[in-house]
Amino acid sequence: MQDDGIDTQTGDRARRKRFGQQLSLIAGGAALVWLGLALGLGLGLGAGLVGAGLVLGVEQGARRHYGLRLDAGWLVVSAIAVLAGGLMMAEVSVPVGALILVGLGLAVAASALSRRGG
Repeated sequence: MQDDGIDTQTGDRARRKRFGQQLSLIAGGAALVWLGLALGLGLGLGAGLVGAGLVLGVEQGARRHYGLRLDAGWLVVSAIAVLAGGLMMAEVSVPVGALILVGLGLAVAASALSRRGG
């Protein structure tokens, strides 16, 4: 006999949350591995930031594909990393460190604002 679905729904929600956490950990690890490889192979911090930003952006796309909630903060971090890395690679004279700090601040604020409920 099948029950009213409450337990099934709760179990599905827990599995989706766990999958989202695993996806985030995989993306974070991959971004750090790429950043380390880029620096270790002499590709430079710019290439490392671009690649790490792309990995984090792809993760948000995967979250959307699987019907998981996007994190606006990580979208901002992704965009700032790609922008800062691209500027570094193009040798544009911009205070990249300041740009990254502003982006991180925006990411924290966006992440807090994107949270649902309490």
